[in-house]
Amino acid sequence: MDPITNENGELEYHVDEIVDAQYDKKGKLWYKIRWMGFSEEEETWEPNESLRDCAALDRWEQAQRVPVTVEYIGKERWVRQLVAEFPVVNELD
Repeated sequence: MDPITNENGELEYHVDEIVDAQYDKKGKLWYKIRWMGFSEEEETWEPNESLRDCAALDRWEQAQRVPVTVEYIGKERWVRQLVAEFPVVNELD
């Protein structure tokens, strides 16, 4: 499939699928995104905040059946719910 372009010929980026998720060492949740019309080699890591109202995120959460919320409670302490499925890493790929 070719990348999607708008009427002005500019590339449009639509999430095809979320393929992975990780928390960084500061507790921020990142998703590895496969973009519609792009290859696996062009997948990127995107922060949770950039995926609002995203059908692929809804499908991911349903498939994982785990909460994806992280709550900051001060002094670099975080409350995470059921995050054993997501490794905490120093750097994202």
